[in-house]
Amino acid sequence: GPGGTVTASVTLTVTDPPPVAPPTITASVSPTSIVRGANATLTWSSTGATSVTLFPGIGAVPLVGSLVVSPTVTTAYIFTAVGPGGTVTASVTLTVTDPPAPPLPPRTVEMTMDAYFYKVDGVTRIMDAAPYMEDGRVMVPIRFFVEGLGGTVEWEDETKTVIVRFTRPVLHIRFVIGEPVAVVGTTIVPIDPNPAVVPVIKGGRAYAPLRFFVERVTGASLEWIPPNTIIVRLPR
Repeated sequence: GPGGTVTASVTLTVTDPPPVAPPTITASVSPTSIVRGANATLTWSSTGATSVTLFPGIGAVPLVGSLVVSPTVTTAYIFTAVGPGGTVTASVTLTVTDPPAPPLPPRTVEMTMDAYFYKVDGVTRIMDAAPYMEDGRVMVPIRFFVEGLGGTVEWEDETKTVIVRFTRPVLHIRFVIGEPVAVVGTTIVPIDPNPAVVPVIKGGRAYAPLRFFVERVTGASLEWIPPNTIIVRLPR
């Protein structure tokens, strides 16, 4: 101006914008393990995100939510959250197991008093000895009965000894024709409360009281079908 020249200055400070926090994503699955064909629930929650996607197979999902899933194989579910602050992921694994195999039907032996026909697992067979009733006791031909239930029979002719073995359950029975006791494992047990009831030979076949086997073979059960048929079942 007429009086001279002067100056003034101002300073504009430029700073970086405050950092934007990255988004967060949390996820869970309940239960964490299922049998194939069952359901589980995925649950997730995010903050600071503008979108959330789920892999496999779903794509975009709400920022907060839950979803019922039923995969056929073990699956890792990956959640991806995207926001102004970046991208984050979270994953959960759902274990899928095979359903348990259906239980096998029990072994069954069906015999009728004084009949030479019998059934093993429902299949009719024929034997050369027949069960019979004596003094209120059902006497069964040992070999046909035991082998029908999956056991084995050995015969020691010199001592007239019968050896019965089962592998399921593990069992070893040894008794002598005409003797009132047997050795079950390592224990001596009576064959019948009445000591007069003993294993016998009849028609060239060894017989023993049916109830002795049913009571000693773990898991065996006996059904009586009037008037004269018995069915013995043994879990496999």
